[in-house]
Amino acid sequence: MYFFDHPAAAANVAIQSVIVRAAHLGADDPEWLCTDVADFTFSMMQLGRYPMADIPQPALIGTAFKIYVNEVYNGGHAQFIGNSEWGVDDVGLVSACLKRVEIPEVNGIFADLQAYERTDPKKFHKADWRDDVLDALDKRMYALDRKAIFGPLAKWLQDGLTLFPVPAENWHSVVHELAGRNRD
Repeated sequence: MYFFDHPAAAANVAIQSVIVRAAHLGADDPEWLCTDVADFTFSMMQLGRYPMADIPQPALIGTAFKIYVNEVYNGGHAQFIGNSEWGVDDVGLVSACLKRVEIPEVNGIFADLQAYERTDPKKFHKADWRDDVLDALDKRMYALDRKAIFGPLAKWLQDGLTLFPVPAENWHSVVHELAGRNRD
């Protein structure tokens, strides 16, 4: 599972904005901004030990979607199912993203993935890369343009979050300092 609260999770300092690399705002590749939001989100959850409930919801939802797409492109739907353990939070957050962000092709693929799990859960949870249903879903995803996937997400994240741009060379230190404030 990707999404769970750290055992010592607590929010001592509220997250007011999401730190992103300045060059990624309005960049030609919208995936860069989505990656910044995901990196920030995981840094706050892991280093800062923020509970999921205290992470800005668009950031959490967008991060789950980014992970889903990356897992599929890296090792197919079988990899996403295995690494996420088809966790309630993981699946729920991806579903929440697809309800809010208009990406019809991916929405259809994910809906078909969920239908497969509902109709044959035993086969679904034992499936690997050789599974014909998952292979067909993978091929549908691979046929999509990544900018068409991440463009709508990047716009939604920009509209729904307060983004704080910093120079790329300062991003790590700023994020680590913010995470550290919550743990102190």
